[in-house]
Amino acid sequence: MKIVGNELKAVWGKKLPVVVPKTSNYRSILDKAVEKYKAFDRKFDDTQEHILVYEDGSHAQLMPGTKDFFQLDNYKVEIGKDFKRITMYLCTLEDHNISEGIFDQFNSHKEDKLFDTMYEEDEFYQQDSIRELCNTEESERVCEDAKVAQKLQYQLDTEAYASPLFIHKNPEAVSSVYEKILKDPVDVVKKLGDKVDAELDQFFLVVRRGISLTRLLSLWQREAKKTPITRIFRVRIIGEDGIDSGAMAKEFLEKATREIEKIMFPDGFPVDSTLHVQNSNYHTCGEIAAVSMAQGGPPPCFLDEATFDMMVKGVDIHNIKASDLSPKEHQLIKQIESSCEDYVDTILEHGYTGPVNKQNIEAIVGSIKVSLLNRRTLYMNEFLGGMKAYGLPDLIKNDPEACKPLFVNGNFKKTLEPDANYLLSIINPMYSEDGSSRKKVEESIIDFFQDTLLSFDDGRVSGYKSAVAWNYDHELGNLSANQTIPEIESLPSTDNFESPDLSVAGIMQWITGQWHKPVGGEKFGITVLFDHECMQRNPQHTVCFPRVGACAKEITFPTCHMQTEKEFIDLFLLAYCKGQAFAKP
Repeated sequence: MKIVGNELKAVWGKKLPVVVPKTSNYRSILDKAVEKYKAFDRKFDDTQEHILVYEDGSHAQLMPGTKDFFQLDNYKVEIGKDFKRITMYLCTLEDHNISEGIFDQFNSHKEDKLFDTMYEEDEFYQQDSIRELCNTEESERVCEDAKVAQKLQYQLDTEAYASPLFIHKNPEAVSSVYEKILKDPVDVVKKLGDKVDAELDQFFLVVRRGISLTRLLSLWQREAKKTPITRIFRVRIIGEDGIDSGAMAKEFLEKATREIEKIMFPDGFPVDSTLHVQNSNYHTCGEIAAVSMAQGGPPPCFLDEATFDMMVKGVDIHNIKASDLSPKEHQLIKQIESSCEDYVDTILEHGYTGPVNKQNIEAIVGSIKVSLLNRRTLYMNEFLGGMKAYGLPDLIKNDPEACKPLFVNGNFKKTLEPDANYLLSIINPMYSEDGSSRKKVEESIIDFFQDTLLSFDDGRVSGYKSAVAWNYDHELGNLSANQTIPEIESLPSTDNFESPDLSVAGIMQWITGQWHKPVGGEKFGITVLFDHECMQRNPQHTVCFPRVGACAKEITFPTCHMQTEKEFIDLFLLAYCKGQAFAKP
């Protein structure tokens, strides 16, 4: 289909058959269609972004009239046609956007005037032939079309707004344009996601579960020297059977972000350590933060507002305010003010070279403030430098209000924390037929699941410690189903065991790989399956546990072993606490 006027029209005589599996989704059909057209039509422009549309010109990403993603076999049932009679159309994204009126925002008088000024001074308009054409009454429409094309180009390519011509003529408009394009954190995350290169080799790490942050950063740095961090990020955990298609990477990014917050930015400010600059730790933390936001991990919502402001506009060392300093820095200055003679070494380390006495306390304190903020500027520049591959330094400086919630520890971070109601709202139980005895059992299990999640939400759950590796060789790791498993408090304190996160967020991470709600607005759901046949498959066994498929975002409950609420809670809690590793059950 192509745009004719303001409507999409089918181009007749251009149909080609495409053979795909019955269960194909939108993306697989689109890829096959583009590949086929490229092979059979030498005029086909595959450099433009194409989409699939239905016969009425609507985007085929969703099933008609629903919010469900397109599935070929389901679509066949809905329209009642044979597969060979199903017709879909290729269309450029630009033509589709025009047909949907997406660019109506350019019709305001103020913006039209702004673009008219820019357009008339553009090189294209300066050509004599074009000026003459636009000044004739009969060619007014042609000229207007040229202006519209120019406007669309600037809207689609945000970099054009930073061109020397635009900034020189309209400096006040630069910030407002970015504000329209990046309205909120969701827009920022989507823009970062567009920079991920899915075509080439992956950025791949092999790690052991429970490693220290120092070792994690070292392994990351080694891989980053060989592979750009804009590639798809995947992880393999030593000693575990899981093959990562997204869930392992998200779990890695979740835990890495938490460790960075705890160790590198404990109070929202960077730890004062030039060693972390020398060994590139701050730079690597920035890389991890950028990859996390771009590829489904959590945003680094652990900075103090003063730290974020330093990334945006730096700090004026000649006008240092109290809000520029961290609580620890305030405490150090108070101690020096009360007894500067006791802190001579500290004062000299910060670069003060005058006499250390009460008479010079103002100069001493001023010198220390400058030193503290200069060091922090160095650390935050390193952190920003790590995000350069995804263009984040420019986004932060040009659109600080949209980026701020992703970095500052505040209300936005709290909105990402799931509770029991959220988790229950995204589950999709695969029930048996209505009226069957199986469905009654399944509905009871869902009730048990809800009550268990509410218990986690209320903090009324105690759990078990589990081995860091699923096959850890220890007698406590090999208990049979009918043995008593000691509670957390009675287990020995050892680095070989870890306590699971006894929260709803921890449950969601177990099932999906991530602790937080999706930031980029993507569709997110958990499939709940019910296993009624385990006793038929193995009549001799005595117990089954819930099974999780994190990459597929699904959980399977063995109905035969979860007939009562007590049985459900006992088996669910044991499976959760002992099944944190990606391993076969």
